Amino acid sequence: MSQPMIISIKNHFTLTVIWLLALLPAWGCGEGREMSSGMKEHTSKLHHQIVAGVSLGELEQEVAQTQRLVVVNLTTSRSTYLYEGKTVDSWNSVTADITGTWHKRNGVKIPKHTPEGVYTVHTIEHCPIWRPASPKDPKTKKRAENEAHRQRIFAENPKVYGPCGELNPLGEYVAWFYGAYGWHGSAILHHWRFVSELPLRRASGGCIRNPQHKTRRIFGHFLEHPALRDFGQMVKQNAALANPQNLVQSRVDLLADIKIVVGHFPHLSYELAEEKDPILEKLAEPKESAAP
Repeated sequence: MSQPMIISIKNHFTLTVIWLLALLPAWGCGEGREMSSGMKEHTSKLHHQIVAGVSLGELEQEVAQTQRLVVVNLTTSRSTYLYEGKTVDSWNSVTADITGTWHKRNGVKIPKHTPEGVYTVHTIEHCPIWRPASPKDPKTKKRAENEAHRQRIFAENPKVYGPCGELNPLGEYVAWFYGAYGWHGSAILHHWRFVSELPLRRASGGCIRNPQHKTRRIFGHFLEHPALRDFGQMVKQNAALANPQNLVQSRVDLLADIKIVVGHFPHLSYELAEEKDPILEKLAEPKESAAP
């Protein structure tokens, strides 16, 4: 099992970077993101899928019936991908800030939640554009005062808000479920979260954040579905561009059998034991060059 990451705070720079990492998982997803008409439609249609909890029996039924299945275990804050009922991989994910530690308003903690249930993936994106309703200017740290200011923040900060931006908290790939909840990648700085202790991985506004290299692999599986291969070819071409564009495939639920199950599973036989990830281990120590 991977050892918890220990960061010794030696100077103000390191302290600032750690504070920034605590702030970043609060960005994106959930109530802060603009919802397209398609997402609103799916939100209304999928209300019946939110349940108090998913039983192991219900999970086993989905494992048996669903070809491509992601299981998010809120007990361990880990994701497991199964293909045709067999486990392909398991890894640490960031899930909702259930204590409100990273989400405060006027000093009051605001707990968040990742909805539990069985969900179909309705939309997938490559190089998503992040368009929060109230963006913060990275330079001034102030939120947009009006729509013109909001659009200017987006235009002036492509690394944060643009397609596949280096600091875009949605990463390179997003699978949208239950409206504007996403199972997605992450920017480089977020990798620190995945080698930390469990409480530190409970930090998002509701979405499920994953290491970038994991989402690349799993989306590769998604796009091998016969109905999504054309989109997959577009993604390959887009990824090779110096300035990739935002690509969206909607109505995925009508084309492919891809689902996400979210629940508490204290003893999940499908979940692989935690192991050291050599890619993440290289990113475990903070480096001055990594500061935005």
